[in-house]
Amino acid sequence: MALTVSETLQRRKQQKFKREISRVLSSRSAARLNGFLDSMFQSYSFKPTADQFVRMALASKFGVGNSVAEGGALFLLETCLQAFNTTLTTKKFSEADLHPGGSYFHGIYDTSELWSASFLFELDAKIWPHATEVGVEEFFWADNISPYLFLDNATQAYGFLIVPQPSMTLEEYREYGRSYMTNWDAKVDKQFEKPRATGLKFSDFDTGPMNYISVVQIVFGTIDKLINSLPDRDQHSVAHHSRRLSSGKVTSVRAHKRNNPLRLIVNNHVLTDHIVYCVKDFEGKIRYFGEGKRNRWQHVNSGVSHNWEINKHYFTKGELHVQIVQEGLTKSEALSIEKFLIKRNSNSGLWNVKGNEPFNVVSDQMVTDHEIQGFLKH
Repeated sequence: MALTVSETLQRRKQQKFKREISRVLSSRSAARLNGFLDSMFQSYSFKPTADQFVRMALASKFGVGNSVAEGGALFLLETCLQAFNTTLTTKKFSEADLHPGGSYFHGIYDTSELWSASFLFELDAKIWPHATEVGVEEFFWADNISPYLFLDNATQAYGFLIVPQPSMTLEEYREYGRSYMTNWDAKVDKQFEKPRATGLKFSDFDTGPMNYISVVQIVFGTIDKLINSLPDRDQHSVAHHSRRLSSGKVTSVRAHKRNNPLRLIVNNHVLTDHIVYCVKDFEGKIRYFGEGKRNRWQHVNSGVSHNWEINKHYFTKGELHVQIVQEGLTKSEALSIEKFLIKRNSNSGLWNVKGNEPFNVVSDQMVTDHEIQGFLKH
């Protein structure tokens, strides 16, 4: 199908932009180029290459792709985890924030010379209160299941769905978000109080404003819920229409297609017969976190626990105190919460270490591949 005149002109602008920014980067020595990229992405361990940088700039300037995703899979993961960690330290949810299905919604907006990025989170309310900061090294890309799925290395019990959306203009971003959060327009207005990305300025080339917003949807939850929520990539059409801004100005929104927002879906076929418990010694100090079925905690004061330090305490200092932290959990919820609690208390002398436990039965420590296949079938 032949391109229209405006489409042809736009294509030429994109090609010229790509040539110019590639020329600027290629004119630098390897040391200067690496120094430039290091300074641009100084807070990242996984930095984009020069070619990826060019694609990121094209996405921000012309809406070709998603600027965050164009930086590479590990850069995308690290960027999303940074936003997740920021949410952990800055956002406190209340019961009023709880959405049907048991999740919290939250958005973080980030602006730099290169991009305007929006990270839209859906957070599993069962495991969110126990979550700790996470790093890229803790996850693996489960692309055999879905290109959007990243799972915890140790347990496979929880992880993230990370789904980059096509770049959006400000008006498309407004339109998109109304199906995602309440009071969306007010949130957008607040986000855009500061100017969006002003563009890159080199000695002989100025990219000008970066007009497109790169949106990434991120779902944090347990493996069974994530599999239930895998995006089918269905799209809905947005017709061409006019929209009145809060300033009174009327603007035109072009016809386009948008991927439907993700929703965390609970798997009703999974049993909620697991608990998480903590164990305190005779001084009241927390020594152990465990998970399992309802009676799992009974091993603690049996004298035949799988944990040798627990047995040592039982025979030399008496019974330990057991407290149920949370009950009515699925296996994946229990494993997730247990891991976060152990991580949060890792420097307090816990007995949850390999030297104290045989760890012979893998299924006791993680969601197995067989169980994951069961989730997929449901």
